[in-house]
Amino acid sequence: MSALRISCIALALVCAGCRTEQAPHARREVRPPLKAGPTTGELFEGPLRVHTRGKQGDALNCSVSPLGDLLAFSWNNYQPEPKIYVVPAAGGPPRQITFGPWPDVDPAFLPGDDPQRYRIAFASRREGNFDIYLIPVDGGGPSWQLTADPADELHPTFSPDGRLMAFCRLDRDGVWKIWTKDLQTQQETLLGPGKNPEWSPTGTHLAFQLPAGRLRPLWSVWIMKSDGTDRTQIFAAGDAWAVHPTWSPDGRFLAFTKLEAQTEEKGPPAGDIWIYDLQTGLSFRLTSAASLDADPYWSLDGWIYFSSTRTTGTFNILSGQVRTALLKPGLAEQLLGDQP
Repeated sequence: MSALRISCIALALVCAGCRTEQAPHARREVRPPLKAGPTTGELFEGPLRVHTRGKQGDALNCSVSPLGDLLAFSWNNYQPEPKIYVVPAAGGPPRQITFGPWPDVDPAFLPGDDPQRYRIAFASRREGNFDIYLIPVDGGGPSWQLTADPADELHPTFSPDGRLMAFCRLDRDGVWKIWTKDLQTQQETLLGPGKNPEWSPTGTHLAFQLPAGRLRPLWSVWIMKSDGTDRTQIFAAGDAWAVHPTWSPDGRFLAFTKLEAQTEEKGPPAGDIWIYDLQTGLSFRLTSAASLDADPYWSLDGWIYFSSTRTTGTFNILSGQVRTALLKPGLAEQLLGDQP
């Protein structure tokens, strides 16, 4: 298998949240550079904001603080393994807050309105497998281990009141399943198969991804009630992956990555951010640059943050606001040409 094919597969797994085991300091496959694209146009209100400009490593898994003033993300910036970084949303240099030879990924802010008391949960393999930890936003002070199962656990997300944490755990049969944990009673509850859960703004539902199909499983986007009932598939992308759903602040829309399945002959994978309207059942493509856009996060102030290769060919964090008219009832019908 060629280096290009290995690189494409590795990148696709990262975008879908399927992280493979890798020894510390293992040599990484070098991905052929992707074409940098513009930061204007498409379906945004104006120019995109660029929050990182790294040329080495990939900045992924962006999470936004409750007040929208700070970003957290994982980045293997000149390092063999990704670590957690934070950067002001208004601009400034990124600051590393976790350290060590192991990978740290999937940061998520604990709800709270005091910037001096922000806490960030993330998945770390510091004990040999991925567990979920909680640390102060400055990286100093005590850390708390929130899960300690022998299986890998990834992608923490919190209910709006901060009491419940949802996450995914890999069971013995190799199936990812979604669990919740009550941070007060420490009780864990299994909700069923799925990966990359995201809590709705109301706390009543979770969005997640789940493989669809038997012969060739492809990830699709689902929602369910927060107790695991009423599981409903809302978007299947045909011969592609639909992954990493995130809720709009009003809970009506979901943004997600549609990752095209690529072969070695077609080159690196292609991916765009799409938006789905839960009321009308309509969807449209938000980004369409000659790049790979992935890992969207819809913040409470209405900005969509995502990882994109368009500035340097490696993943950096960008953000933009969806054109307001596109989110009004009836307007999405004009975009039916972009339906999958």
